[in-house]
Amino acid sequence: MSRLRDLYAGVMGYDPKSLERSSWYLAELSVGVALEIDRFARGRNNNFSHTEELADILGGYQSEGEDTPSGFPYWPLVRTIRASNKNIRTVSELTLEVRSLKEELESVQHLPKKRLEYLRNFMVELSKQFSAEGRHLRRRMVS
Repeated sequence: MSRLRDLYAGVMGYDPKSLERSSWYLAELSVGVALEIDRFARGRNNNFSHTEELADILGGYQSEGEDTPSGFPYWPLVRTIRASNKNIRTVSELTLEVRSLKEELESVQHLPKKRLEYLRNFMVELSKQFSAEGRHLRRRMVS
């Protein structure tokens, strides 16, 4: 379990399942992943608890044979993938991209330096998109 999950679920009492679907939590988790990747690329990290947690969350919303996982806020992920010049038009394409991302996160220690840089930048952008999604949802609730 990551320190982030320990803080929110253990200390503050948030429901772990609701954290997995929360844009603000996923934004923080994505930043944690980016930092772990950056530190690893610089030879200063061997702890990948945030990276493992995000991979587990992505895997948990993609059960075998299910092309339309529900409950996970996918729009920030779709926008981030599209920003990386990949055009996602169908749920099947999204499913494939999410599986690929999950596999990269699981094998981050074995990726070449260029791929680590790309993945770090992807995680930073993903965090921005999750943050924007959280702000958008709060505005809709207030309006």
